[in-house]
Amino acid sequence: MTFTGEILNGDCLRSVRAGSTLDSVSLHILMSTKMLLNENNSRIFLCENYMQGNYIFRGRPAQSATGEPTNQPLPSAAYYGSTGTEDLGTSMPNPEWSFDLAELAAWNPIVVNNPDYIGQPDNQENATYLAEGPRFKYGTCYMRLKKRDQVLNPFAGLQSARWTSNDTTLYDYDWLGNLMPGGWCMTNRNVPEPILGQTYYEDARTETQSIPVINKGKQSIQEDFLPFCDPLNVYNNAGTRIGSFDGIAFMCFFNLAAIKNPTKRPKDRTLLPDLENQIPLLDAERQILSFEVWVYLSGIGGIKSPRVATIRFWYYTKGVSFRDTGANDSPFSPYMFFNAGKDTSIKINLNLLDNLSNVEKLKTKALKIPLSSLHFFIGA
Repeated sequence: MTFTGEILNGDCLRSVRAGSTLDSVSLHILMSTKMLLNENNSRIFLCENYMQGNYIFRGRPAQSATGEPTNQPLPSAAYYGSTGTEDLGTSMPNPEWSFDLAELAAWNPIVVNNPDYIGQPDNQENATYLAEGPRFKYGTCYMRLKKRDQVLNPFAGLQSARWTSNDTTLYDYDWLGNLMPGGWCMTNRNVPEPILGQTYYEDARTETQSIPVINKGKQSIQEDFLPFCDPLNVYNNAGTRIGSFDGIAFMCFFNLAAIKNPTKRPKDRTLLPDLENQIPLLDAERQILSFEVWVYLSGIGGIKSPRVATIRFWYYTKGVSFRDTGANDSPFSPYMFFNAGKDTSIKINLNLLDNLSNVEKLKTKALKIPLSSLHFFIGA
C-alpha cells in the first residue's frame, strides 16, 4: 500500500532569534528588606530582626514599544502568575498536621524601626517596617540547574502536571504553554523526576529511584536552601511532635515555551505602552522562554516537604533594543539568560492544636512567609 502526501498552505516563521543554554547554569535567588517600598507589605527579616541588605539591580523592567532603545543590559522577564499567594492561602496536604498557637506567635507581625530614617520627621512613612513570618538565617540562595534531555529522557508526569496558570488581572486566558516533551529544560540536579513533586518534594521520583533530598550540607555558601532561624514544630492531632519545618526549598523549570493559540496572542508585557498608551501584542515569531518555581516548606524529623506556592515568569529571545538591531541576542548575550522578580508573600493556613495555648478553641490560623523583593537571576 502506498500513500501520497499533500502540500499544506502556511507561512513559515522567518528570522526567528534563538538561543540555547549551557548544560549547567547557575540560579541566584535574592530577597531584600530595603527594596520593598510598599509600607502595607511585610518584609523578609533575618535572625534577631536583622535587616536583609540591598542587592544591586542592573536590569530594567521594560523598554519602549515605540522602538527607542533603553539601557537594558539584562533581560527582565514578565510576571505570568502564581499560586499560594491568594487571600485564602494554601492548606497543608496532610490534614493531620497540627500546630501550637503559642509557637506560631513567633511569626506574628511586629513593627521594626528603620535605621535609615531615624531623625527624619519628613519621612515617617518609611520610618518603620512590618516584620512577619519566619526569620531566615540569610536571604540569598544559590542553585545549580542541569539541562534535561526531553527527547531521550522525557519527564514523568507530564500529562498530569499542574503548571502555574495566568494571573487574570494581567491576561485574559492561560496562553503560555510549555514545549514538553522535546527541546531543553533546565531543572534541579539530583532530582530524578521533578514534575512528580507537585505535592511533596520527596515524591519527585519513580518507585525505583532514590528519594530526592534537599541539600543542606552547603549552608556555608548558601546553596540550595533558605533555612529558618528557628524550625516550626509539627504535631499530630494528639499533640505529639512528629517533625518540623526548618526552611524553604525550590524546584525550578527553565524551558522553551509557546503561545498555545497563535491566533489569539496576548499583550507583550515586556514592553512599555507606546505613545497611544497601547501595549502591542506578543510577536509569535519569537523563541519564548518560561521560568517556573515551586516553593516548599522543608520537612525534617520524619515529615515530607509540602509544596506551598508556585510562581511563573516568561520572556523571549531578542536583541538589546526593541527593533532587534543589537548584535547580542539577549537573554543569551552571552552569559545572563534570565532575570525575573516580584514582591510577594506565601500565605499558608495551619490547623491548630486544641490545647492550653488555644484558649479561644480556634481551628486554624493563617500566616505569611514574606518574600520581599524576590528575584531570580539565571546565568552561566
